[in-house]
Amino acid sequence: MSKLIFSAVAATALALGGCGGSSEKSEDVKITEKSSAKDVVKLYLAEMGAIVETLEGVDSEETAKDAAKELAEAAQKLEYAIETLDRKNAKIGPMLIASNVRELTEVQIRLSTQIQRIATENPELFEIISEEIEKMPKIGEGE
Repeated sequence: MSKLIFSAVAATALALGGCGGSSEKSEDVKITEKSSAKDVVKLYLAEMGAIVETLEGVDSEETAKDAAKELAEAAQKLEYAIETLDRKNAKIGPMLIASNVRELTEVQIRLSTQIQRIATENPELFEIISEEIEKMPKIGEGE
């Protein structure tokens, strides 16, 4: 079981390497085909920050199930944001990510901490959310 938990935490930390946090709320950032690449990255950062906040609240079966639903919804928003960014100019994505490295690092640490907390303190709750975590899209995944 500990190998599974370690593998899941490590894989998630690596998989979500392009994720970040933002002081903006994801619902405040709307993406359309006319949105700039910078707006797409802002949404991505805001959505990942919201995901971390959701995981911070996981402490029961009910909150884990709610988190799994929120993760699934976030995955759809993130997938659209990434597809929009790819259509705009795939080469600009890494530059925008690099310009947000502080926020990325901060949210990665928070994300890893929460995943590890849930996995070690409540493996049964981790099982509820792990499938949705694995489905989360990543910036640069298709490159």
